[in-house]
Amino acid sequence: MSLLELYKEYHPDIVERLSKFSEINKRRLIKKLEIEKDKRNFLSTISEIKFGELFKILNIESEYDKKINSKTPDWTLNCSKSKIICDVYRLGQSKSDQIRSDFENSLIEHIQKINANYIIRISFIEEYFESEIYNVEFIVTKLKEWILQSLPKIGDKILISENFYFTVLSNCSNHQFVSCCGNANSIEYKIGKIEQEENSYPNEITKKLTKYNEIIQSFNLSYFLCIDIDFGSGFTHNEFKEYFRGKSAELIDYEEVKDIPEFKELGLGKEWTILGEFYNNPHLSGIITCLNNKFKVLLNPLKTQIIYDEKYQEILEKLENIKKYGR
Repeated sequence: MSLLELYKEYHPDIVERLSKFSEINKRRLIKKLEIEKDKRNFLSTISEIKFGELFKILNIESEYDKKINSKTPDWTLNCSKSKIICDVYRLGQSKSDQIRSDFENSLIEHIQKINANYIIRISFIEEYFESEIYNVEFIVTKLKEWILQSLPKIGDKILISENFYFTVLSNCSNHQFVSCCGNANSIEYKIGKIEQEENSYPNEITKKLTKYNEIIQSFNLSYFLCIDIDFGSGFTHNEFKEYFRGKSAELIDYEEVKDIPEFKELGLGKEWTILGEFYNNPHLSGIITCLNNKFKVLLNPLKTQIIYDEKYQEILEKLENIKKYGR
């Protein structure tokens, strides 16, 4: 079964959603979804669809995967006097997080077929493990035998395959089959996915900030970075606001340095603002974030940014209406 066929089972509306795009956009998106074999890349295309739907709601003409010189931004937005290029990034779990999460979801799915009115919680000795060395059917069989033969009480637990703990939360559920909840620690917050850490390789966001510099300058284009925030990443809209717009900082040893002439010359007070990445990336017109199908837009505060040119006024007004649309 292809990833698209599997996705249709849980999201039968995907065909209807694609049908609302222009014929050329629909054809390109369907082709991409049909041939994709990597789950992470497939979900990235789903994220691209989300933003395409947003542009359609905003009544902005858009083209998917339109090639400009040697680059292919995900969306090119057309207005009567201007164009905007948009690149989409899905901020999800890291590869190791995803592998562990997929294994846990598969395990839960099989456990919930056990005919017994228990509520069970899974936890792990080692959070990250090589999933291929474990057999889901073996684990579920052992758990089933323990439940049906031992009739465990609330708080009882069993260790299976030396890594998976199963704890009884309730032994009198109203459900016919076992209910199973995963490990709350499966979401791992990693700020390095957003903020570029010193002496580290560029993260994916940093790469996208510079990816289109050449064509932005050559064609004098406006550029937006669109970020689909997956719940599993642990991030919200606020981290992006602080990273790109800036945040306040407090000098801890202010009392010790406030009377030093050199410090006074800098004009710094006890609190000041640390400028965000917009100031380091003047070519970036803004970012659009999506979390739980709610969109927010942040515009570059630099008034010299091209997005504030008169030719972008029409499309800028439409983009500023994003806050009215939460799906």
